[in-house]
Amino acid sequence: MIIAETAIGRKTKKSPVGAFAKFGNSILERGGGWINAIIPMLIVPYYSVIGGWVCRYLWGYLSGGGDAMALEGAFEGFLGSPAATVVCFLVFATMTMAVIFGGVRNGVIPITLILVAVCYLGGELWDAIFVNDNVSQLTHIIGGLCGGALGFGMFRNSRR
Repeated sequence: MIIAETAIGRKTKKSPVGAFAKFGNSILERGGGWINAIIPMLIVPYYSVIGGWVCRYLWGYLSGGGDAMALEGAFEGFLGSPAATVVCFLVFATMTMAVIFGGVRNGVIPITLILVAVCYLGGELWDAIFVNDNVSQLTHIIGGLCGGALGFGMFRNSRR
């Protein structure tokens, strides 16, 4: 469904409402455009709340409170604090807006490439420092650097 909507939008170079209206003026066709415009507005807040929960748990584990986060009642305690849930929601929403507003422009490395490289290489560096399997971790780090360079090169070539 998403691929079809994207194809229609690219073909008509219009918003969802305008793209569906271009195919006809019946109530179903115009309604389809409005549904495609409204549903994302309903879904994004839902996933942003869940993303806020993920941010809270990620911060808890990274700050060394993993055992406390795993205790029974920890999640209910978090949900019982409106300020904490709103702050975590806003952190996730701000990160999402930074990605959206950052966008992908000609000659700019897409933020997803940066985030994937940072997350992957950060995890491998963590394992290399705290796990005694240094040779294996070194090959993973080199592979991650090569993969990141290859991804960047492919991105640059696709923008020409």
